[in-house]
Amino acid sequence: MALPNFIGIGTQRAGTTWLYEMLSLHPDIFLPAQKELHFFDEKPDFSAYEGLGNPGQRPYYDMGSADHWNWYREQFEPGLKHKVRGEITPFYATLSDKRVALMAEKLPALKIIYIIRNPVKRAWSGFRLFWFLETGHKECEPAEDIIRKTVMYPAKLIHGDYRRNTRVYENNFKRDRILYLFYDDIIQSPDEFLKQVFSFLEIEPLPLTGAELKKKVNAAPDAAMPMSVEKALADHYADQIDFIRSKFDRELVY
Repeated sequence: MALPNFIGIGTQRAGTTWLYEMLSLHPDIFLPAQKELHFFDEKPDFSAYEGLGNPGQRPYYDMGSADHWNWYREQFEPGLKHKVRGEITPFYATLSDKRVALMAEKLPALKIIYIIRNPVKRAWSGFRLFWFLETGHKECEPAEDIIRKTVMYPAKLIHGDYRRNTRVYENNFKRDRILYLFYDDIIQSPDEFLKQVFSFLEIEPLPLTGAELKKKVNAAPDAAMPMSVEKALADHYADQIDFIRSKFDRELVY
């Protein structure tokens, strides 16, 4: 059946585009030409982005629609001869328990890949890319109160709510069906990072060159985070950092 064996659920700004490009090089892995399918997205609440520019208009797929499921299968039909098929949509990390339960019901053998990043650094990278896409300016020019308001929006903050997001997926998938990875390891040891992915997907590792492994994709423009913004994010995410330390025995830097 033309459906995915694995889904990369995020998080945003944690190397998922890099992972998509690396996995696309493997002859045993099929990924659709479009990285993010957003098939399982819930109806977007655009009011949550009020004052933050255009969040983008994506189609909503009805899980009860045979036509919509046929569309989803069509995305994977070219990969039927591959050993594994998957998609990577970082927004899935923020789905509700009800939506993830439906995903598990429809795809009971599915494997989940979740890359976790320091939530403060993740939020700042997200803002830098957001600002560049909205304005075309690589420099972060807005006043600090505007930056702070943007990064502290609930619709933005949930991407760093690892306590909530991991609980939702572990409520619906057996723990051995979920691979937790860390953005720090992409920076420090990308070859070992990919070996974990290949092992999880039960396929042979693909030898890649140093240039391929160190390729930067979808990078946000460089800019220093204002101290007031860093403090606001650090205060908000203090319990998340404690959670990561406790659950994974990790201190995340990048």
